[in-house]
Amino acid sequence: MREYLDSKSQKKVALLERIFYAENHTCTQEELLNELNITYPTLISTIKTINFDIERFGYKAFSIVHSAPNLSYTLKISDNCSIQLIINAYIRESPKFQILETLLLASFPNLQVLANEVHVSYSGIKKEIKELNEELRERNLSISTGSQVEITGDEFSLRIFYTFLFLVAYSGDRWPFSFVQYDEITDILESCPKEIYRANSIDKAMMIHYYVPMHLLRDRMNCQIDTTRQFKVALYKACTEESKKSESAFIKKVAKQVPNRSYKEMTYTTQIILSTIVAFGSYSSIEKMPSFFYMDEQLEE
Repeated sequence: MREYLDSKSQKKVALLERIFYAENHTCTQEELLNELNITYPTLISTIKTINFDIERFGYKAFSIVHSAPNLSYTLKISDNCSIQLIINAYIRESPKFQILETLLLASFPNLQVLANEVHVSYSGIKKEIKELNEELRERNLSISTGSQVEITGDEFSLRIFYTFLFLVAYSGDRWPFSFVQYDEITDILESCPKEIYRANSIDKAMMIHYYVPMHLLRDRMNCQIDTTRQFKVALYKACTEESKKSESAFIKKVAKQVPNRSYKEMTYTTQIILSTIVAFGSYSSIEKMPSFFYMDEQLEE
């Protein structure tokens, strides 16, 4: 996702990483000027801007400190902190990410309105969308600019794409869903049939916790996955009594987040959630293949 960074942010990240990966997180002034091919005034202004950005991002554990006697710069960093947090913050502020995040939640009458929303020029928004569409086409998605500006394509692919987009950009550091909290998703997952996932497992926990609310968000927006859509494997179906009870409890919890749906609709959407969780595996806490793999008639064939 570094390709989402604009040129200014790329230069900031390059400077940050050069210092971070140096011995003792320290670089001489000469090393930075020569290796990054920048002037002294640019070096000073860039470091000043980076320190301002770091404070603005809320990462007080980081700062670039200048040592005048040694003509060197050191990245002060607390234990157990990763420079990736800062890089991800720059990604979240990039025009490309802002466009994608904005279009997840709304459509716009024309490009100018979207450009104003994400604070990009009209020519800039056209360029960014053109580049994004080159990536999105590989995922059966696109940003349409016809009668309105919106993200279109296969709804299931969209949910998967945004799950990984948010997982990388927010990296578990921040929670991007305002309608539901992390612990509420954990509560839902506690009713997940134990044969496919255990809520207390750390295996892919963050990925699962991002996928489920993404799925619920799109359902709440009435962006439904077509019931005629073909999946590569059969959708999950509980086969044992224990799994049937868990599945029923899971459906009831999901229904609280997606009200005013028929039981048939809720069954279909939860089948997709559970099947996706299976597809994200394997999990070390699951010791054997889920029963529906060998009890489902379609799979048996």
